[in-house]
Amino acid sequence: MNKADRYMVEAILNILNNGYKDINPRPHYADGTPAHTLSVNHVFRTYDLSKGEFPICSLRPMAWKTGIKEIFTIYQKPTNEIAKMEEMGVNWWGDWDIGDGTIGQRYGATVSRYDLINNLIKDIEVRLSDKQIKIKLTDKAKDYIIDNSYDEAFGARPIKRYIVKNIESLIANSIIEDKIRFNSTITIDVIDSKFVII
Repeated sequence: MNKADRYMVEAILNILNNGYKDINPRPHYADGTPAHTLSVNHVFRTYDLSKGEFPICSLRPMAWKTGIKEIFTIYQKPTNEIAKMEEMGVNWWGDWDIGDGTIGQRYGATVSRYDLINNLIKDIEVRLSDKQIKIKLTDKAKDYIIDNSYDEAFGARPIKRYIVKNIESLIANSIIEDKIRFNSTITIDVIDSKFVII
C-alpha cells in the first residue's frame, strides 16, 4: 500500500465511525430512496513528491485522468453546469441535476464566488492605493460573506452590496477613527457574527 492507500483506509474507517449523516439529501436512487452521504469535514493530507508520494490510490482501478478533468471543472473553468462539465469530459453528474441543468451551488460555483470576493477586495485595495492598505480576509470571513449574501434567485450579485455594506464601511470607519495605519496590511475576521479587524 502506498501513502494514498493508507489515507483512504483511514478515511473510510473515520467516516464509518465518526461520519455525519446528512438530512434530506438532494440525490435519490432510481427507486426514490434518499441517497444519504456520510462525511467528515476538515481532513488535511500531505504528500512529499520528492519522496515519491503521490495522491493516487492503487487499491482498485482508478480513472484518475477523469478525476483530473473534474478538478479542471472546479478550478480551471469553474462551473456547476452539467452540460459544461460534460463538454470537459466529466460525465457522471447527470443524476445530480437539481432540475435547472446544474448540480446546485457546489464545486465550481463555490470557487467562482470565492474568486468574486477576492476580486471585490482587490477593487477596494485599488481605491485605497494612495494609502497603501492591503486587505486579507480569513476563510471564516469569506465563508460568512457567502453564507449571508448569496441568494438562490439573484445568484452572486448581492455579494458586492454585502461587501460594500459590511467590509468597505468597516474599513472606512476604521480609517476615520485612526484604527488603520497607512502602508499596512489588515486582516478581517468574523467574531460573534461580526466582522472585525484583527
